[in-house]
Amino acid sequence: MNFSNLTDELIARGSDGSGREGGWINLAYRRILNAYEWPFTEGTATGTAGTGFVQVTDLKKVRFVGDIGQATAAPGYPLSKITVDELAEEYKITSLTEAGVPAFWWLDNSASPIPVIRAYPVGGTLHVRYQKRIDPLTGTNSPVFDEEYHLLIVDRAMVEVYKDAEEWAAAKEALQMFAVDLGAMAQDYQVYARQGGYIEVPDPTDG
Repeated sequence: MNFSNLTDELIARGSDGSGREGGWINLAYRRILNAYEWPFTEGTATGTAGTGFVQVTDLKKVRFVGDIGQATAAPGYPLSKITVDELAEEYKITSLTEAGVPAFWWLDNSASPIPVIRAYPVGGTLHVRYQKRIDPLTGTNSPVFDEEYHLLIVDRAMVEVYKDAEEWAAAKEALQMFAVDLGAMAQDYQVYARQGGYIEVPDPTDG
C-alpha cells in the first residue's frame, strides 16, 4: 500500500476527511519506526581510505564506528565516541586536523547539511553502522517495511481520529490493540529491545 491508499483507508474507517489524515498517517508511521531499532532502518557507510571521515545523508543515530584501515574487513577496529569539547578539555587537543591512527570519532554538523562523522587523529578508513532517518510518506510512496504490516499504520492513526472526536475509550482500546500487534511485528522481525514506550491515552471524563 502507498500513502494515498493508507489515507483512503483511514477515511473509510471513519475519519471525517478533514484534511488531517495525511498528518495522522505520518505520525503513526513515525511511531512505528521509532518503537524499535528495526532491521529495515539499518544502514552502513564507508569513507575514502586515508581521509578520516564519512558523510551519511540519512543519518538518524550512529550505532558503531570502526576503522577498517586497522582491520582486515568491516566492522573494523572500534573507535570511541567523543565530543570536540572533550578532546579539548580532557586531552588538550588544539588541532582537529592532526594526522595519525584514529582512536576516536565525533559528529560534525557544522560545515554541511549532511552529517559528517570524523576521526581523531585524522586517518584510516571509517566504516559506520547506523540507524536511518526515514522520510515521511507522500503520494505513491510506500512504507519501508513489509506490506502485511502496512495497515498497522492505519490502526495507530485511528487513535488520533478517536482523540480528535473525544472518543477517549475507543482511543485507549485502539492504542492497546495497536501495541499488541506492533509487538507481534517486532517478533516477526526478531527485534526484542524496545526503544520507546507507549503513553496511555487519558480520558478527561474519568474522575
